[in-house]
Amino acid sequence: MTPQGKNTPPHKPIKQFAEDMRFNSTLQEGLMWNSLLLAFNPYRATVHAQEPIGPYIADFYIAPCNVVVEVDGPYHGHPDQKAKDKRRDTFMRNKGIRIFRFQNIQVVRSARACAQYVLAKCLPLEYAVGKVRIVICPPGDASGRCTKSEKRLFWRS
Repeated sequence: MTPQGKNTPPHKPIKQFAEDMRFNSTLQEGLMWNSLLLAFNPYRATVHAQEPIGPYIADFYIAPCNVVVEVDGPYHGHPDQKAKDKRRDTFMRNKGIRIFRFQNIQVVRSARACAQYVLAKCLPLEYAVGKVRIVICPPGDASGRCTKSEKRLFWRS
């Protein structure tokens, strides 16, 4: 969550620290992880937990959408942590990454609703397979985000 060297022991590379965090997640992170996996699985989108991005570790990174999802505990309300979060968010936004932050209480009340919100902001998901662009849309998408041929392409496969 913070740049390498602030919270990570000097002898641990950031990838190892991220892996350790993956196996020591909070209850809220576990709830969000399961909800994100269930929400994005039908769209074949990969959700990474505790993903290193530059000098930071994102709680969750959804690669096809270029989205980071953060689950914030009570310490994120502290002024020092707010400043760190702001620097971190600026770094990620400069890389073109969208960030969604949820408070622990929101995740506990309904992790599924949080995941569905992120999914709704990500649809349609785009993949490039060779030189063919594939847009993945939900069934019955009436918003006009996808053409009929694009819908057929995904939902028949």
